[in-house]
Amino acid sequence: IIEKESGITLTEAIDRSAISTQLYLKYIEILAFIHMLMPKGHLEKYNLKKKIENYVKNSDYDLLLIPLLKKIIKPLSRSKHFAFNKDSHTDNIMYLDNQKLLILDLDNKGFAPTALDLATYLNFIPFFSDIEIRYKIVDYYINHFNMLCAEIKSGKIEKPIFGRYFGFNIGGKNIVHMDTSNIKSDKNISNEPILTHKYKPNLIKIENTVNFKKQYLISVILRGIEKKEYYKRLNRVEHSNRVEETINATIDFIFSTKIFSKKELDIFERIQNIIKKK
Repeated sequence: IIEKESGITLTEAIDRSAISTQLYLKYIEILAFIHMLMPKGHLEKYNLKKKIENYVKNSDYDLLLIPLLKKIIKPLSRSKHFAFNKDSHTDNIMYLDNQKLLILDLDNKGFAPTALDLATYLNFIPFFSDIEIRYKIVDYYINHFNMLCAEIKSGKIEKPIFGRYFGFNIGGKNIVHMDTSNIKSDKNISNEPILTHKYKPNLIKIENTVNFKKQYLISVILRGIEKKEYYKRLNRVEHSNRVEETINATIDFIFSTKIFSKKELDIFERIQNIIKKK
């Protein structure tokens, strides 16, 4: 059975100011749910150093950026929080005519630091809010992830089932359907309840919130370098330019957070100088 849905991308919806804060935050809840419950199977773990090399080589930035970026990724590469990489940019989410969200593109993109996926949703593109608000939304994600962790351990949350649609409703009127038709035949993902699948859910609470926020801010810079070229290739010049502005604004914001060491801040300053000189 083929079901037709109509709507626009979440990118277009945000551009038109068509969605509410509640619905925007709804996807944060969905993302926490995905990161916790989507089985990793035999997905390949992100090689961050190789990704950095590819990002910079495919950009118009100086190659001197590569060793500097490799120096700042320790919080990410050592993260306890790796999960299914949803690639959560807003082109991959549909805002349907019935005001529900439809999640697209669940292809195998490996598993990556959850902060990287979160940074993708909050920063690229367009912006639902300013950089300070987006940073505060990281707390919303952390709190929701930890709440889900506790509720699943206690058995309060019903076990979701894979099928043609993976539907769930978390704390609101909007039932969210995740189209899983393109992963149903994946040999690494069964149609059994996720929580009884041989790959256990990710139930490691985010306890070091400062470290997770560092991972998020570093991720904004890494994704920015990648997405700047992505939008440029699509001839979305305005979006490409805004991404570069985001990289610089994030580095400026990093200096105000007081969560990085002086050595790290010196590296961020050198990164910003290279980006501005390009």
